[in-house]
Order: sequence, then structure tokens, then C-alpha cells
Amino acid sequence: MDKPTPRERAEHVLEAIELIKEYVDGVDENTSLEDLKIQSAVQYQFLIIGEASRHTDDRILNKYEYDNPILYARRFP
Repeated sequence: MDKPTPRERAEHVLEAIELIKEYVDGVDENTSLEDLKIQSAVQYQFLIIGEASRHTDDRILNKYEYDNPILYARRFP
């Protein structure tokens, strides 16, 4: 299997964000704290976001001015 392109990684992040929105739409805090399926689904999407972000090329990340926790985290394996 080929590695995802930077564009595909960005699409994965955007898709994961949309799925998280769908999972929690109309769900109150108490329900989300009690529903393990919602918690698991949201956590999995955050995993996808983290992995896609972790593998984003530094040249792309360095284009933006902000405190970049991804680059900071890469210094500490």
C-alpha cells in the first residue's frame, strides 16, 4: 500500500473532524460520558487526526506561524 500524500492526509483530518461532529451532534455531556460507543468512535477519530498530523511533512507545517505542538512532540519520541 502506498503512503498517503500530504493532500490525502489533510483530507483524512478533515473527514475525522466531520465524523466527530456527527458523533456528538445533539448528544449532551452526560450521555457522551456514559456511552462507550461514542467515546470509542471519537477517540478513534482523534487517533486518525494524530497519525495524519504526525506524518505531515515539516515543510508544510513550517509554512504557518503558530506554536507547533506536532514539531515539538517530534523532538521527544
